[in-house]
Parts: sequence; C-alpha cells; structure tokens
Amino acid sequence: MDLKNVLVLPYIASTYSVTRVPASGTTSLSGSLANTHDGSDSTYYRYYTQHGGDGSITSTFYTEYTWTYPVTIRRVRGVFQTGTYGGNYKNGDMSWNVQLKIGGVWTTVSSTSFHSGAEGSNTWAYFSRTLDTLGTWANVTGCRGYSWGTAYSYEGDRQQLLDQYIYEIGAYREKNVEILKVKTPTTIIGLGRNDLSAGDKVRIMKNGTVYGLPLVQTGDPSASPVRVYDGSVVKAIAQADA
Repeated sequence: MDLKNVLVLPYIASTYSVTRVPASGTTSLSGSLANTHDGSDSTYYRYYTQHGGDGSITSTFYTEYTWTYPVTIRRVRGVFQTGTYGGNYKNGDMSWNVQLKIGGVWTTVSSTSFHSGAEGSNTWAYFSRTLDTLGTWANVTGCRGYSWGTAYSYEGDRQQLLDQYIYEIGAYREKNVEILKVKTPTTIIGLGRNDLSAGDKVRIMKNGTVYGLPLVQTGDPSASPVRVYDGSVVKAIAQADA
C-alpha cells in the first residue's frame, strides 16, 4: 500500500502551544513550526525553559495541524528529543505522543515515556524517540506532536532546565494511485484508486483486481469533477495523487 503524508497538503492550519510550571525563569523558542512537517528529521521546532533554585520545572510543548475535510489515516510518525539539566539528586520524566483529531476529539494513537535518574546531574542529558505506528483511524481532521517533561534537583548547580525538540510529525493516508482518466471540456484528469475495503461504494476492476475509488466531499482539494451519490449525499471521486 502506498501512503501519502497529508501534512504536505496546502490547506493545513497550524499552531503550537507551550505551558510550564513554575511560570518564572527563562524561556525561548527556536527553529520553526514549518520545520516539523518539512520531511526532514534534522530540522526542528524547539522550546527551552529554565527554573532557578532548588525544586522542579515541568513543561508541555506541542505542535498541531488541522485540515477541513476528514480523511482516513493509516500511519502516524513523530520524531522527538528532550534534554534535561539539573543540580544534585536529579530526577527527570518525559513522554512523547502523536495524537489525531478523530471526530473532533484529540486522541493519543502512539506514545512512549522515559524516566531518567541521575543522568545529567550538573550537566545535560538528552533522550531521543521516534514513534512510527500503523493503523486505521477514520474521520481525522488533525495531527499533533506532543512533548511533556519534568526535571527535579536540589543543591549543586541549583537550577533545572528542559530542552524539547519536535523534529517531524506525519499523518499518512492511502495514496490515490491513478487507475483511469476522464476528459473535461478543458483538461484530462486522472482518477485515483485505493486497495479495496468493505466500505467502498464505487469499485473498478483492472487486470483481474478489484479496487475502490475513494469518495471525498465536493469541496475537498482532491475532488475531481466526477460526482457520485453515495446513498446519502453527493460526493466526488478523488483525483489521483501526483
């Protein structure tokens, strides 16, 4: 099955969010939000936060992308790194999640966590994770990369720092592979097909194999001019992906 990252499409709205406790101390953002869906695992969006004195710092950092028309996602991927710094008796915890907005509700579909002990006492310690999960999630209109961390210490350098990186977030739908062409008054358009599933309302056989023709809302950017009534509403057969 060929997959296509929906986050490369042009109709994405994007944002980020950061929170931390306590609110005092130094913070900074670097890199860019666009880096987290540019197809590169080396570019990033980064949130750095610091707390002075004995105690702890806790930080949440996420980037999210939403789109208008629901799609079925078949794979999610997230690439993260978190660094912790503390004085003596250091402890740290961190977690990373990829979430999808399913039916309007943000839902965790892939996650991992890690507890660090004295690694990085009076120095930095960094931990990297890649989440890559296959599945089938329908009615999806968003994807989020989520990073949480906390660091605790006392004495020694008497400060705690968190350095959170989100390198890449991806949500992949099945690619619409061209199976036939239709001629309009002005151009020729390729129609896409998917591997057959039970819910396919329109099907086509080619070389002895039956495929499904994916249906999308008529306003979807991937909609072709070919319209089909699916039993409840009029939809469009999806164009083939480039």
